[in-house]
Amino acid sequence: MNLKIYIKRVLRYILKGVPNKHITVVTKQISPNNLLKDKRIIITGGGRGLGYYMAQTCIAEGAEVLITGRNEERLKESSKKLGLNCKYLVFDVQNVSEIPDFFKKASKIFNNKALLDNNVDMCI
Repeated sequence: MNLKIYIKRVLRYILKGVPNKHITVVTKQISPNNLLKDKRIIITGGGRGLGYYMAQTCIAEGAEVLITGRNEERLKESSKKLGLNCKYLVFDVQNVSEIPDFFKKASKIFNNKALLDNNVDMCI
């Protein structure tokens, strides 16, 4: 970068402060086409945020969804909002010793049908 441009930017920053930039994002959802019809999906962290919206999308695509998380009240509320194709189960993915028991419970909820595990717990 040219020294003259760099000095101008520094002076502008000192005199005017941090610049405000506004970014507008427009998202569009394509119409559901039942890609996940008759699939059973487990979404960890499904009570809010990314997990909630993944559950919403999967349900729109025809899947039965089981959302999990640590907060039962939040899961219950989210499950109610998501509708009849959404069930919830309180489960903390950090509790490794409870994983076999969790899958037994999930299997009962889905009537011993095949499961697809979709883990959305992540750090960004």
